[in-house]
Amino acid sequence: MNRIWIELYPKNIRENGKKIKKASGKDLYAVVKNNGYGLGCQRVAQALRGIAKGFCVGSVEEGISLREMGISEEIIILGYSPFEDEGKIREYNLTQSIFSPDYARVMGEKCGGKMRTAFAFNSGMNRLGFDSLSSLLPYLSHPKFSFESLFTHFASGDLKKGRKLTLDQYRRFQEIVEILKRDFSFKTHCQNTATALNYPQFKGDFIRAGIGLFGVETSFVPLGLEEVFSLCATAVLGRVVNRGEYLSYGVYRAKAKPTVIISCGYGDGFPPLLQDKCKVKIGDYIYKVRGKVCMNMLCAQGKTLPPPFEKAVLFGKNGYCSLQEVARLSHLSPYQILCGLSSVEKVI
Repeated sequence: MNRIWIELYPKNIRENGKKIKKASGKDLYAVVKNNGYGLGCQRVAQALRGIAKGFCVGSVEEGISLREMGISEEIIILGYSPFEDEGKIREYNLTQSIFSPDYARVMGEKCGGKMRTAFAFNSGMNRLGFDSLSSLLPYLSHPKFSFESLFTHFASGDLKKGRKLTLDQYRRFQEIVEILKRDFSFKTHCQNTATALNYPQFKGDFIRAGIGLFGVETSFVPLGLEEVFSLCATAVLGRVVNRGEYLSYGVYRAKAKPTVIISCGYGDGFPPLLQDKCKVKIGDYIYKVRGKVCMNMLCAQGKTLPPPFEKAVLFGKNGYCSLQEVARLSHLSPYQILCGLSSVEKVI
């Protein structure tokens, strides 16, 4: 048995995509950047074929990998690409985000042919995007750019207290859209999973669904999304620790309970702040993580010792804690946890 692995359930990714698409009432572009949030760009894309109308990636390399597996739908690179990659972007028919006058100017100068482009507008998040209509207009008719779409990104679509900011951002974006529609033909997209579900009245040709595909509820009214993976490791040793004895690093004194050493730690992506909070499952029994989480090991205590070398489900599908619960307990976002598991072996 392996030391640590992820059991992946592509059918659940697919079902989540169906639910989000139906609830939004719009076409869905699947966000598979950062290697599919750590679960595999090609695996996630394959699960969503026939449901996703397009895909969003974080790099030229990810876009090429999707083309090479036979994806023919539009692929948008959502951030910066090096200027020297312009040839690959055009060769593989990728859509490059253009997000500032300087980037537009240099990319236009370097580009050896016509490039599909999606222009980003800064509506208030103050990350990527043109800040004004006047700074954007000169590049929409650039001879090297094929103006495919205009988009923005919301900062707090998943927060009820962020309602005013979200509505303000949408208003700014729509003002620009309505002006440009007088002279240009293009698509618009502004909704991620959260805003697609929480603000269905927002206009757009498609939504960009990301974290919801992986079972994380961002809707104010949960959709019943499915967990898509289990983080698993081997329970490598069991012992009974007497009351008052030390356990793991530091000066943690244990209760007298059966104790299991599991071959997974913070170096593998298990958040260290889960000590004394998270519960894991081994067979039919539940064990609580105790003592400091080590680099490649953690300690857990329960009512009985499992058989040697049993599978432990640390969180996710078939576990005690969901990805969303683990994120809450560790004061991290589900995005951080998923991306931190990118190097762990995946088993379908």
